[in-house]
Amino acid sequence: MLKKLRDTFKQRHDILLTKKTKEYYKGLNNKDLVELIIAFPNTSENLSKFCLDLLIQREKNQDLEFEIAKGLEMCYQTKSDKIKVFEYLVKEKNILRSSIYQYAKEFMVKRYFDYYLNGSHWNSKNQILKSSILTELEIQQCAKIAMSDYKKHVEDSLRNIEMYT
Repeated sequence: MLKKLRDTFKQRHDILLTKKTKEYYKGLNNKDLVELIIAFPNTSENLSKFCLDLLIQREKNQDLEFEIAKGLEMCYQTKSDKIKVFEYLVKEKNILRSSIYQYAKEFMVKRYFDYYLNGSHWNSKNQILKSSILTELEIQQCAKIAMSDYKKHVEDSLRNIEMYT
């Protein structure tokens, strides 16, 4: 199964993609490519495979590893069928499981921070986010870290307002 998947993704799917389209997608950063792969419907299979091929060709660095971990987590949380694509990327780019774990924690803290920043308040009754990598306790710890970061952000903002008034 994995060999068949690998062979499918290694093939170049240049059919139906114009030169202008290819150049546009080659110019996108890793974050945009990952978001597009998640967002593509199944009808854009050629474009999805082309973007996947671009990610495979990209140099392995922290940004790429973080975006792949983010894609893996987003697909798990939305129950997307694209999770296999990101699992394939993890294997293809030889990303260590410990790195994926660390990036998943960073991503979860960022999601909760954004959640608080948008005016929401988390308590023990709220449904916590799901993760394919982190345990429920680790997710709650991420929420607490994000809460303390948010409180610091608010205090810094208030301090700046007092300085200018």
